[in-house]
Amino acid sequence: FDASLVALEQVLFISSSFDENQAIDISLCHYLLGITYIAKENHEKAVASLLLSLEMRKVQFGPNSVECAAVQDKLGKAYGKLREFDKALESLVEALRIRKIELGNDSIDYAHSVFNLSEVHIAMEKYSQAFNCLNEAIRVFDMFPDEAGSLLLDAVVMKGDSLFQL
Repeated sequence: FDASLVALEQVLFISSSFDENQAIDISLCHYLLGITYIAKENHEKAVASLLLSLEMRKVQFGPNSVECAAVQDKLGKAYGKLREFDKALESLVEALRIRKIELGNDSIDYAHSVFNLSEVHIAMEKYSQAFNCLNEAIRVFDMFPDEAGSLLLDAVVMKGDSLFQL
């Protein structure tokens, strides 16, 4: 991850010296930087990068695009780790709304949003809501065993833990 951080930060640093004919997707760089910061558990920097990406992607693709939903999903995850639950829920619900409309409720991206929402509900000790989210995530992950294998297992374990807490 360290190499990814350095590379992305360098691209963002030097991008201001490029002319307009050289296309670099800065919003994508900020998105990838945010994901890398989440992986390194630097959630404050993740939020900052993801907010920049979101603003750019709203202009590029429109506020109800799947590209914005991807950023909202990661933003919600980062806010959840920071225990800023209102912001986490707002971002995750927005990601879920867009993905359900644009991709349907049988898409792997929709399931990721529902799964991330369940993680926030667990952190908030709202086990009934987490249980419902996990049921939905498992339903969809089960359709994509090759792509969602480890997440499906995580969701089943978390569902059992949530049921135990009820």
